[in-house]
Amino acid sequence: MIDTRPASRQIADHIAAQISAGELEPGDRLPSTAELRRAWKASGETVRAAVDLLRSRGLVIGRHGVGVFVADWHPRTVDLERSESADQVAETIETNPSPEAAAALGIPTDTQVTVTLQHETASDGRIISRTVTTYPEVVDPAELSRTGPFEIAEVWQSRAPSPAEADEMALPAGVPVLALERTVTHQAGTPGWHELTLYHGPMNRIHHRRTADRI
Repeated sequence: MIDTRPASRQIADHIAAQISAGELEPGDRLPSTAELRRAWKASGETVRAAVDLLRSRGLVIGRHGVGVFVADWHPRTVDLERSESADQVAETIETNPSPEAAAALGIPTDTQVTVTLQHETASDGRIISRTVTTYPEVVDPAELSRTGPFEIAEVWQSRAPSPAEADEMALPAGVPVLALERTVTHQAGTPGWHELTLYHGPMNRIHHRRTADRI
């Protein structure tokens, strides 16, 4: 059967299969453009398009002046039912809320609030998730009660990253982020906190469990 896929897709799929099979491991250097041209009898443009496809899947990363390497790409599972975050708190600051957080918490944008910044990294140092938590006033997050009951509203969105987000997560062009916006409200109606978590698209797999009386 004739393979009708574009040559760039054939090259990318072949290398992706090698990565999946463990023939190419995280940190391994891909053959050079010249080597791939010779092996596939392809043009430089075709080879570069193949590498771009691999980048868009999050499978490889480029190091300027050095080469292209297999990324630490295997997705980790994010369990949304976990009661505590495994992220490390990188920073706690007192500032004004973002417009999104202010709207969700029902407070003015000039309110002085506490914001915590958290992130997780892959073994190669890339940030694979980042969480910004906004509290509606100046507080010590460590002293807050996390005992409910709470009402929790969640909004998921797959979207293109901003330039700053793409730079922070070392995202190639075309690779999306998965954004989770969560607003926690005390059952009495007072605001609890607002979270915005960005997940590196190819590096995360979301695990969500729930019970239901009817499907």
